[in-house]
Amino acid sequence: MVGLGLLKTVAGTLRGIAPRSKKGERAAEEVRADATIADLNQQGSAYARSSEYEKALECFDRILEIEPRQIRAWNNKGNCYANMGMLDEALACYERALQLSPEDARIWNNKGVILDAIGRPKEAVRCFNQAIALNPDFIPAWENKGNTLLRLNRVAESRQCQNQAEELKRGSFKVVDS
Repeated sequence: MVGLGLLKTVAGTLRGIAPRSKKGERAAEEVRADATIADLNQQGSAYARSSEYEKALECFDRILEIEPRQIRAWNNKGNCYANMGMLDEALACYERALQLSPEDARIWNNKGVILDAIGRPKEAVRCFNQAIALNPDFIPAWENKGNTLLRLNRVAESRQCQNQAEELKRGSFKVVDS
């Protein structure tokens, strides 16, 4: 059983990855029948930002009816399920997205977040490692790996990950002599 606090952490972590809404942007009241994949993605994302996950899922499901290999829709659907606390469903969506796009660091990170939340931290660390291997500058993967390692009582490794994330946030600019 996943505690409410951990679910809020999962939702916050995934929300940090989700597209940001523009000020004043609101989800449409209903999904148009003639909506394109781009329209549905935009609508679904707006619904998700408004915490209207059921409506967002309808949009992403419609996309997947049109194009079952649409990676963004699988990832966004997983994010909705995660925010709803439906972690097994979220994990299934991320696994499907990774079948289609195994080189996507964001999806490896999202899968790691869910694995950590459902009590599989060692597998989560492997996912974060894969995300970092694909994109060494991906700050959320470093942070999530550090948090998971801390829960595994691997303090020194956790500190290294958090330091790496902080270094990336600051930007490591080096002056080179001519």
